[in-house]
Amino acid sequence: MVRVNGKKFKIYELDNVNSFKSRLAATMDTLESFLYFNKDITDVELRDKKSKIIVNDLLAEIKASASRNSSIIQLINDIQARVGKTKYNKGKEIVKVWLAYNKPLRKDVKTQGKSPLDNIGDILQKNKLYITSRQIHTDWAQIKNIKKYLEGRIQSNKDSAKNTLDVFKEFDTIDESAASTDFEIEHVKFILTLDVKDLSLLEIFNTIKLNPSVPFSTTMDFYKILQDFIPPEEWSSSSEESLILQVAQKKFVSTSSNISNYESAIVKVDPESDYMTIDITINTSKDNVSRDEFMKRSLSVFKNLDAKVKQIDESEVIGVFYFPILRFNKYVFADLVVNDPIFSRLITIDDHDKATKMKPGIYIHFEHPSTGYITATLTEKIMVKGDQTMKKVDLDFFEPGGPFIRVKVSKANNAKSVGIFKEILGKLFMRYEEKKDGIIDYYKNYIPDFGNVAPPEEIEVQSIKASDVSPDLFVTLYTRNCKPARMPVIVSEEDAVQAQAEGKSVMKFPRDRPDDPDAFNFPMDGEGQNYYVCNNPEYPYTGIRINKLKNADVYPYVPCCFERDQRKKTKYLHYYEGKELIAVEKKQHNIIRTDKILKYNQFGTLPLNLENLFVIIDPDPKYEYVRKGVYKSKNSFINVVMEALNDETEILDIDGEEAREDTLMEERVAFAKKNIVPLCRQELYDKTVKEIIKMIEDPEVYFDPKLFVHLLEDRFDCNIFLFTRKILDGEMVLPRHLQAYYKNRTKKRCIYVYEHMGSESDHAKYPQCELIIKYNTKKSRDNVQFSFTYKEARNVRNVYNRLRKAYALNSTINETYMPIDPSIKIKSQWIDSYGKTRRLNVVYNDQNISLIITPIQPIKVRETTSTKIYLVDVTTAMKLIDTLNIQVTSQTVIGDVTKEINGTLGNVTVSIPVNNEGIIDGIPEKQHGLSFPEKDESSLEKYNKNKKMARYLVEYTIWVYSTYLNETGIVDVNDDNIAQFAKNFFIIKPDYDYGYIEKTLKKDSSILYGGKIVVHNEETIKRLIYVLRLSAQMNVDSVRRYYERIVIRNYYVDITDFDRYSHQVILYGEESVNKWILENNIVYTIHDEVQIGVNTPYFFKNTLVDNNVYLAQNTQTLEKASDIAVKWVREGYNANIYADDTTPVSFTLYAYINGGNISAGRQIKGKPFSNEVKIMGYKIDNNAEYTVLLPLS
Repeated sequence: MVRVNGKKFKIYELDNVNSFKSRLAATMDTLESFLYFNKDITDVELRDKKSKIIVNDLLAEIKASASRNSSIIQLINDIQARVGKTKYNKGKEIVKVWLAYNKPLRKDVKTQGKSPLDNIGDILQKNKLYITSRQIHTDWAQIKNIKKYLEGRIQSNKDSAKNTLDVFKEFDTIDESAASTDFEIEHVKFILTLDVKDLSLLEIFNTIKLNPSVPFSTTMDFYKILQDFIPPEEWSSSSEESLILQVAQKKFVSTSSNISNYESAIVKVDPESDYMTIDITINTSKDNVSRDEFMKRSLSVFKNLDAKVKQIDESEVIGVFYFPILRFNKYVFADLVVNDPIFSRLITIDDHDKATKMKPGIYIHFEHPSTGYITATLTEKIMVKGDQTMKKVDLDFFEPGGPFIRVKVSKANNAKSVGIFKEILGKLFMRYEEKKDGIIDYYKNYIPDFGNVAPPEEIEVQSIKASDVSPDLFVTLYTRNCKPARMPVIVSEEDAVQAQAEGKSVMKFPRDRPDDPDAFNFPMDGEGQNYYVCNNPEYPYTGIRINKLKNADVYPYVPCCFERDQRKKTKYLHYYEGKELIAVEKKQHNIIRTDKILKYNQFGTLPLNLENLFVIIDPDPKYEYVRKGVYKSKNSFINVVMEALNDETEILDIDGEEAREDTLMEERVAFAKKNIVPLCRQELYDKTVKEIIKMIEDPEVYFDPKLFVHLLEDRFDCNIFLFTRKILDGEMVLPRHLQAYYKNRTKKRCIYVYEHMGSESDHAKYPQCELIIKYNTKKSRDNVQFSFTYKEARNVRNVYNRLRKAYALNSTINETYMPIDPSIKIKSQWIDSYGKTRRLNVVYNDQNISLIITPIQPIKVRETTSTKIYLVDVTTAMKLIDTLNIQVTSQTVIGDVTKEINGTLGNVTVSIPVNNEGIIDGIPEKQHGLSFPEKDESSLEKYNKNKKMARYLVEYTIWVYSTYLNETGIVDVNDDNIAQFAKNFFIIKPDYDYGYIEKTLKKDSSILYGGKIVVHNEETIKRLIYVLRLSAQMNVDSVRRYYERIVIRNYYVDITDFDRYSHQVILYGEESVNKWILENNIVYTIHDEVQIGVNTPYFFKNTLVDNNVYLAQNTQTLEKASDIAVKWVREGYNANIYADDTTPVSFTLYAYINGGNISAGRQIKGKPFSNEVKIMGYKIDNNAEYTVLLPLS
């Protein structure tokens, strides 16, 4: 009920704005087109009992004016003044109605003839309502027809309104709605409005600091990718209008880049309010995070903005609900949609979606003022016992084998709209029940079996296909975890209870979330749970196995069936009851068997596979390798190393945990020096020295052995080998690194360190390090060995070297050895982006000299970021070579000038850049050495820097000039005041360093000095003034108003303009991203067999050929193989499928059978060629094929 002009007007449930206006017009004896509302009417207002609607009937006003024969022009002007000419531009229609109802004018015409009409016609022509004054006579002749037509339309609307009202009343008589289940939301879309405004998308993009929960973002072809994360190819598309974040939606944040683990969050800038908004879609699957958690993750990358949520608006929901017990015939339903006045008012069905036998359901479009537009699919279903899709509903409403209707909502504004839709649809199904028999009887006259429905049969399903229910758990190759005969089946909770009552083994997996908030949590605790039973009588017991597949980080255990009861087994108790993985039991010499973090001075066993490893490498039965506990501390790594070397450190003489921690912190802070920190740059390749120092000095940061191992190796003159535990097993690990891990050869004592998180009961917030020791079980005193000689650690070193093994071209990367004479002072080192030292700057005979070297592990010396190369004369270089005992191998000669002298120092290749001098006699010449830049700054860096500065200078020139115009009141932009500006607002400083330029335009910017723009020379002024004149010619108003700008336009143009954050990369262009994905997805495997049928090149090494690594290329003919080899040597590329059939050169042919059967090479004569060519030949289906081996050096 609302009030219209002060009177009550009833609003029905099916009413909308159109029906309201039509019914209102009928009650006012007018037409909807003549109703004028003082404001637009909305559906929301119609359903507000407090609404007071004001409406004017313009038809009544026209009739009133006509009855008085008042001025027609005044009437039109009054209406248009009130309504608005653009809203009511119907002057000619007003004239016709006014004439039709003007009785006084009819009398005047009857008594005076045409003259009254002529007068009115002249007035209408003068006011441009008529083209000619004669038009009045045409309209006058039609007044009876006009009146009849108008009154006919009014009556027609009254009849229509009466029918509508009858329908509304009939719908309101449906008291009850069919019973339905709650709406289960599957997807929900909503919009966050943040209290951040006046920022462009690129400015927002600049602030983003990625993290594991949000590893990827893009806008305008710029991309940010978290270090070591490989995005799916589908993410390579960017947008000009929005910023896309890829947010982890699973509760457990996996390192996997599986696209199903992520959902997009779309960041926009609202064009009206300038507020930052985020469009978010939530998949409410049981394995996914809540809405609040997803929002938290989405906002986590904007910490620099301090973004807070200002408003949340739900924009779309998708989900499902059910009508229990109901049935429906889709043909009957479609008939109602077409012919029933209530159905047709609410529901439509597209012609191409009409009910057919091919489709199990019917797709409907529903629209109502209270719900907005909704689409849904209605499907009749039979309740199947054990149906996992019905797990969330209250099964008391559903009878096994009984019918129900499933309503899948594919589009709706919000959950509230669906609730109203559900209520109305329920009423429609009640009406369906009333009408269906009549419709069926009608159609039976033409189709005898129309409407016949077979009684539903009860269907019982004992098991469900596991991969359909839990695809994330039952991944491809799951049978490697659990053989098909031992696969458990998923059953409903009801069947699980029944099976348990029958004495069968039943297991819920994953386990429930522990009640103890501090308990150790497995990734999927309480999520995606199902009940499992085992139907194979040979394997009747449910249990768990260790997962060995790609999803082991999410599911460390997986369900399987066993011959014997598993409930007392260690793994079962560990997983379901939180007990120690290995039952605690006392052993001799106080060594306990546990996976918990050990207490101070306590001894415990290692994971079983590590125990086995040490038995293999040191099989003496009287010794056992165990771990020794230290005080729980973020500095436990330092502690265990110092305890291992207690004879020197005397750490054990310090009593008490607090005193020990103070000592460890002192030791730790001592590393925070610029000449020491570079030691761990290989591990922290993406951090600066300043950032590393900050990490070391912060006592809240865990001193991670994978990051700081080399610091301690240098400090305590030892080698340290790291072991860790992942969920269940232990393993040896390398320190963090990128590409290969380089290690300097040091034949020093060795220490073994074990790092782990303990068991569930430890509730550890950070890892703990413990010392691996050698324990003599046959002695009671002096029975512990804390460190090991280089020789004693031989087998551990062998395992480590196999783990570290990598190749540079065809050479194995061995431990580096580079002896430098103590008399040579190393001034600094230059470290590349992979954390490897590539240049040493030394001082020799009071001269700075640069040594360019192949990669080595960083050393204890200050790091330089300067690219400057110190050149030296040849004489001094040769003296340094003698002092260092460098074995000279060549000189790099370019254009008869020696650029560098090359040699080896230990096993490291060294190049000494020299001043351009003549060729040195007696040293072999080469055209390439270890390349180095000849300038301090690269040409590309200089170009980018200058290009960026040019943009800023242009922006400031226009801004300062516009400010000058505004402050002086100058209106005209002309050559005179531009010339005056050029004279007074520039200052020349040839060597001026602008430093960092902020994006905000301000008068204290470093570009300005004393209010004047600083430039390097007169030419720059001329060019800036030229750009200013050009800008003024193109858009003078923009130049005048430029003083109003706050930030530099186009501040972000290329990737060098953005702020740099650690652990993420910035790329530009879809092609760059695709290349990044491709390169990071490549796994370089060295094969010892021919890869049959492979066209792409691959690495090959087989000792039956030789000990080198080759790039192998398969091809079909000997001629093509020869051409590939020749082009590889002469032109430096692999011709692959583009090879030509040319006359073969001389080559060595190997007859290949398999990787263990390759015949000795046989020389085949051909055209002369300077390099050795190696080709393997073999037959496939009796056809000869070949693989050419391309050398990598």
